[in-house]
Amino acid sequence: MRVCPEGHMFEERLVSSCPFCHPDVHLVPNRPPRPWVSFLLSLLIFGGGQFYNGRKARGILTFFGLAAGTFSTWYGIVEFPGNRESGIGLIMAGLVLAIPVWLFSLADAYEDAVEIGTGVAALTERNPRVAALLNLLPRTWGFGYIYAGEVRMGVLLFAAGFVLTIWATRSGLGVLASFLTLVQLATSAHAYAMTRRAQKLAAAKHRARLREIPSRGPWVFRIAAGLIVLFELALAALHGLAAFTPAL
Repeated sequence: MRVCPEGHMFEERLVSSCPFCHPDVHLVPNRPPRPWVSFLLSLLIFGGGQFYNGRKARGILTFFGLAAGTFSTWYGIVEFPGNRESGIGLIMAGLVLAIPVWLFSLADAYEDAVEIGTGVAALTERNPRVAALLNLLPRTWGFGYIYAGEVRMGVLLFAAGFVLTIWATRSGLGVLASFLTLVQLATSAHAYAMTRRAQKLAAAKHRARLREIPSRGPWVFRIAAGLIVLFELALAALHGLAAFTPAL
């Protein structure tokens, strides 16, 4: 990202100068990435779609996030026969990280390629999918708001989430952990809606400069988002069930 003297943020990789200050700037690259190629690469290789789209930093973070989650899950399976409690903890920690990041990478790879091809990516300051993912992961809860520009809200949410998560973990409060998971899901959806609204406003303002391309894959994002919601609801249910299991 680059910031112009007027304070506008724009993708320097996609445009040579600020598209807000210079309406003659061409927003669509000569050879935009193909959405389905990006999706398939992301499906086969950790972060492959992000690298193909030119998002190297996002691709590296996606790769390490998926690698860490996969390793934790695998090590938990190996550890399980000798120490069930430790093994289950490692498996759950790995799944909580790996599944949302993997589904995010699939949806983001496709949607980002579409946005680059239409020219929307050059106009938007922040990615709504990144904001949603940052608010969804336990260790970065609140970072989605910080990324979206709501710093105070993000810092307060991160601090509150950090304290409450430690309290729930050490005290065995499964009901609290279940509630926090649902709140994370809600704040993730809110961060996405907030940044998506800003993206739509920027696109509407410069609609005449954008390129219309057929998008046959809106279901890619919808299915990925739906699976993430189902996973988080299942996780909340497991936390709640664990709270009442000892009493049975």
